[in-house]
Amino acid sequence: MIDHKTLEKETKNLIGQIGQNPTIIVGFSGGPDSVFLLHLLKKLRDAGRCSIVAAHLNHGWRAEAEQDVAWCKVLCKQLDIPFVTGHGNDFPIDKKYDGSAEAVGRKKRQLFFARVMQQYNAQAIALGHHLDDQIETFFIRLARGSSLSGLHGMATYDGTFLRPLLGISKQEILAYLAKHTI
Repeated sequence: MIDHKTLEKETKNLIGQIGQNPTIIVGFSGGPDSVFLLHLLKKLRDAGRCSIVAAHLNHGWRAEAEQDVAWCKVLCKQLDIPFVTGHGNDFPIDKKYDGSAEAVGRKKRQLFFARVMQQYNAQAIALGHHLDDQIETFFIRLARGSSLSGLHGMATYDGTFLRPLLGISKQEILAYLAKHTI
């Protein structure tokens, strides 16, 4: 089970690498990983370690997407966290871009996060990637025939993206959320 105090301490140390009381954009889909991350960073915000802004991109791919936006907005209001939303149509990708739908979505999120980061003069973007995502990334790179140097996982902090959940599994996140009725 998650040792939440250790996770908070490690995340506080990661934030310290960014700078004194940085502004962090939280990639907030409304799913369990990003909800857990938002709660974690809220504790650190409340302790004066950082400022946070939740950012949600509606790709417009699902009929329920507007309900997701509304739910995220309500949760952020309850937690007193600024909330910014954008729509995938605001970030057109050149037709020559031949990536999968997932790759196009990832590119649009990057453009959206960059815009929000600039708007709030933020120093980092926090993402809810966890241990299961880390393992998946390794095996995808292995299957694609990556060289030894390419067989690394995601960094917890790479100068822009902050991923404090890489040491915990999806199951641990879900168990924590259930235990605390979040």
